Amino acid sequence: MKKIGQSILRLNRLYKTSSSLTFFGNTRVQLKTFSLHHGGVVLNQKPGLSNKAIDTNPNLKPEKPSHLIQAPFHESILSKKISDAAKNAEEFWVLDNKDAIKYLEKKIVTFSEEIDESDEHYQVSIYKLKELLGTMFFSLGEYEKSKPLFEELRSFYLEQCEKIPTESLTKYEISDICVNLHDCYVATGNINEANQILEKSLELCENRSVLASTIIEKLSYNLLSISQDKRYDLSQKTDMLKEGIKLVSGAIEKDDTHCGLLYAKGIFLEELSKILPITRVEERENYLKEAVSCYDKILKIDPTEYHAEMNAGDCHSKLGNDQVALSFYNRFIDHFNLFVKDCVAKGNNIDFNAVYVDILVKLGIAYTKYEDHEMARSHFAYCMEYIDTCLKKNPANAQILKQYKVNALNKRGLSYFRKKEYWKCVNDNTEAINIDNTFFPAFRDRCEAYEALGQTELAKEDRTMAEYLKRKYVANVMF
Repeated sequence: MKKIGQSILRLNRLYKTSSSLTFFGNTRVQLKTFSLHHGGVVLNQKPGLSNKAIDTNPNLKPEKPSHLIQAPFHESILSKKISDAAKNAEEFWVLDNKDAIKYLEKKIVTFSEEIDESDEHYQVSIYKLKELLGTMFFSLGEYEKSKPLFEELRSFYLEQCEKIPTESLTKYEISDICVNLHDCYVATGNINEANQILEKSLELCENRSVLASTIIEKLSYNLLSISQDKRYDLSQKTDMLKEGIKLVSGAIEKDDTHCGLLYAKGIFLEELSKILPITRVEERENYLKEAVSCYDKILKIDPTEYHAEMNAGDCHSKLGNDQVALSFYNRFIDHFNLFVKDCVAKGNNIDFNAVYVDILVKLGIAYTKYEDHEMARSHFAYCMEYIDTCLKKNPANAQILKQYKVNALNKRGLSYFRKKEYWKCVNDNTEAINIDNTFFPAFRDRCEAYEALGQTELAKEDRTMAEYLKRKYVANVMF
């Protein structure tokens, strides 16, 4: 564990929680890559339920258990006037990120110049305000601005800890700052320093608090990142994933209601099932069933952990439980508006467009497997329509969205093939190839359609190309 590769970051947020990193099917490694406004992604969403449908039917809107609802950050600040300033900044943040930061910077300068000796909590409260500012910078991806703030905070809290060594709350706060600082170091490429900070953080919280679970969660994702390095062979990757499962399972034994740990274990189990040799069917299924168990536990603990719905759907789909997979996918898309609001409120930097088209493609695939081709095609069609609308705005993630369109075209072609509409299958896969001429499933499926149409020479050409591309580009296939 001492040599830890670059982790997939869990973005910090304005409310003090220990929630998990979020991964969604094939977008897992891309969630941190883009900082997009969610824009209209959830305003007129279809297929799925509207905001009005969810608002008018309480049964459709899961409620977070009261004991998991965290208090706003400003309530942790003991100085009244500084707490009020933090509250104002939090409210500004919802309206305008930049204005919130400007307001907070001015307040920090003002409070630092007007030291109130009569307020015993004054100095600590100013540092809490700096913590909020650092968190805001971090949420916007401005890591070089957040890092010095967290370093200053860490030094201050360590000094406080020496003065009051028995104060466990102070140790907890230092550890929390260390976690934030770790993320800053990783974001700026200082991996060794990041790992040292994380180990110090775990030592400070004495492996007992909820924060310890979050730190172990981070360590496990670092290990997951290492396991995906191409330098390692299959045996080494398998050992790393099993080590990650062991690490997380040990933490779950101490804290079996930590959704982040359960989710991390589910991800490890899914990844392990992917790399097993094709002949080890029973072992793969056991890993997937155990992953489902993790996601089921998460949703029982906190039904607002919506991302677990998609992951559970993925596992059931791989297990051949198509109807159950459909149910989970539909639950996730019905809750998508709530999911976006929750992520935005927490400051999670997620590519909502990629997540949305990902679930649309998966729903289309699930309906195809379920032989409901009309529903499958409606989801593929809406997915492509949505992607085209996004691409007109020239987004930063254009290449990813185009790849999803390629997948949607290919999978809709499969639906046409199963209904013996072979020319439509050919047309969809041809369009997919025009977008990405390295996507071997399009050549493979168009080959089968040509064969069904008696076009043997065209089929032969596509088969040759599919076999060549499969060897060269198999890693690029999303589904």
